[in-house]
Amino acid sequence: MKRLVLVALIAITTIGMNANVSNPDYVVTEDGVTFFNKVKYGFSYYLIGVKELSKKKKLKRDDITS
Repeated sequence: MKRLVLVALIAITTIGMNANVSNPDYVVTEDGVTFFNKVKYGFSYYLIGVKELSKKKKLKRDDITS
């Protein structure tokens, strides 16, 4: 019985550790909150947000609240 409980505890812990939950990046502007898969700084005065299927959106750094 102890082995069964131990194996179940190890299995539940392992499943929880491998559950790759990724938090999306977000940008807050005057228009509202926009969620992106990845946000990076461009070489110029823009912030580049990448959504699913590699759709990119450029945002000026002055327009970003948070």
